[in-house]
Amino acid sequence: MIHRAWPIQNKMRVTTGFTTVVSTLVLSLWPILAPAATYQVGSIADLNARISSAVAGDTIILSNGVYASASAINIIKVGTAANPITIKAETIGGVEITGTKGFTLSSPAAYITIQGFKFTHAGNISISSGTSHCRFTRNLIQLTIPATNDVSYINISGDDVQIDHNELRNKSTLGEMLDIAGSGSQVARRLWVHHNYFHDFTSPGGNGAETIRWGLSGLSLSTGDGLCEYNLFVRCEGENEMISNKSSGNTYRYNTVLDCDGGEISQRHGNDCLYYGNYMRNTQGMRIYGDRHKIFNNYFESNSVGVNMGNGDGDVYNGAALTAHDRPDDNVVAFNTFIGNATHYEMGGRTGGLGSSNTVVANNLFQGGGSMASISSSAPYTGSWSNNIRWQTSSAGNMPASAYTNVNPLLAKDSSGAYHIQSGSPAIDTAKGSYNYYEVYSTFSYVTNDMDGQPRDANNDIGADEFSAAPVLVHILTTNDVGIAAGLTNQLSVAPASQLVPPGLAALYAVSFTGAVFTSTISLSVSNLPANTTAGFSRIALTNAGNSTFTVTTTGNTPSGNYALAIRGIGGGLTNTITAALIVSANAVPRIVTIAAAGTNVIIRGTNAQPFGSYLLLTATNLTLPLNQWSVASTGAFDPSGNFNLTNPVLSGAPGGFYLLQLAP
Repeated sequence: MIHRAWPIQNKMRVTTGFTTVVSTLVLSLWPILAPAATYQVGSIADLNARISSAVAGDTIILSNGVYASASAINIIKVGTAANPITIKAETIGGVEITGTKGFTLSSPAAYITIQGFKFTHAGNISISSGTSHCRFTRNLIQLTIPATNDVSYINISGDDVQIDHNELRNKSTLGEMLDIAGSGSQVARRLWVHHNYFHDFTSPGGNGAETIRWGLSGLSLSTGDGLCEYNLFVRCEGENEMISNKSSGNTYRYNTVLDCDGGEISQRHGNDCLYYGNYMRNTQGMRIYGDRHKIFNNYFESNSVGVNMGNGDGDVYNGAALTAHDRPDDNVVAFNTFIGNATHYEMGGRTGGLGSSNTVVANNLFQGGGSMASISSSAPYTGSWSNNIRWQTSSAGNMPASAYTNVNPLLAKDSSGAYHIQSGSPAIDTAKGSYNYYEVYSTFSYVTNDMDGQPRDANNDIGADEFSAAPVLVHILTTNDVGIAAGLTNQLSVAPASQLVPPGLAALYAVSFTGAVFTSTISLSVSNLPANTTAGFSRIALTNAGNSTFTVTTTGNTPSGNYALAIRGIGGGLTNTITAALIVSANAVPRIVTIAAAGTNVIIRGTNAQPFGSYLLLTATNLTLPLNQWSVASTGAFDPSGNFNLTNPVLSGAPGGFYLLQLAP
């Protein structure tokens, strides 16, 4: 609870001669802030109540289960960079929100993290204008939107939002998966969209079904400084503009786009964007409008078009409406690799079109497929062409003969299926600077890495790939690289860490599993067993969380020695390995290790026995008595590690005695 009070002023007047002294006592009661804490709740009502009283640093956990929300779960609280407010599912993927509406973040919400939910409700998720530094991470989003409704999965107007490691899937209605707007004439700024898995967006048959729409025509001249990287797009065909950029100064890099044969990355509105290091296969490639964009280090394979330099119908710089297809001016297409595209590079036709101007096409590699360049004669096209490699394309098309060399670039596929240049390739160290249409020279100094994230050396190679022995940092993404489980590991543990057994006995271990996400499943196996030994698990498959008893059974012929048993849990593209020590020794006989007095009791501990085996604790006052004359002081069973620990009462004044451990028959 926060207590607030105005300062209390107690004034006392004292008169001495001709001087008046005023003494002031000020007492201030500063606000008392509740300390940050972790809370677990089990209903939407309790979740809302806890959110309404949240303070910076709080973590609110919703217990696993399915919850129906009849209205928005509204958040207006403010965390800090060091102490965000985190609202998360108990286990990633373990909480489903159904019903009408999910989370709405409204001004002044800041530094809020939403983590681990499955959203299947009908209404959109909203991050409104006036919010900042909010994050949605490791959520699965598949909203249940009525077929006639135009609803986006996530609407964003706040600044500094992070959308990462989510899975957005199975949409078939109007509305974007990710819709980024802004406030007034300013697009939302400094957004970071990364490591998400977007897939299976089927066309609803209308405009406004982009997978990502980054801005609007009215926001297009504002700078977003957004970063879209390391995302995987598969079968995203809501409309032809799969990604529609409608703002300025954004960067799209290291994304993988697969099997979106009806979709393209569309640079629709805005200026000064970067597109590099992207892999596109079986798509409509990239389409470019606007000014000063740089398209480099991209890999285009088996697309209908690689790069489509748009044919403008207006020039925004000279006053055309922001909704126009702004004539592409001063763009660069360099250091890309084009493989087997139906058309590698084109400018299409448009009645009354303005065409495009001053485009640099240089240091690209073209192999296989159709025409290298197809430029419509319906509108003017100006630019420069230089230092490209052509190999086995159906034709050069409109590319001048002086702009390319017809030579085998010596490409070969790597393990991800992408073509790379090999030793001896004529592409190695042969890239050059280039003049644009207005005779301005560029060294392409911004091209410092290649499509694999490897550094370019002083003499760049032609195409998207630099021949290099440096570590590969980027590749064609798979579902192991993105989405709710990417970067996480299952937790596997074993207890005890070590067991000592004589040949012929068994050792038991407890194996525990906690999955990276709610649906994680693993299959257990073991290796490195000694000869003449068998092993097994009470449960081979574990899901989400669970335990299995691991039993290792030796024989009289098992060799003595120390063995590191490798226990593996494999599933969901993840492998975890833990080691359990097994010590086989003929000297490993059950024995008492300590006896200690504690008041009127004696505490006795023992080890080296068969786990769960039974024992007798015998006692006698005379060590020389025959065994059949010793008394039974206690009976019991050894624990899973073959140990025992018991407390035995001793009567006051009783004579001293001896103890002996005997295995029960």
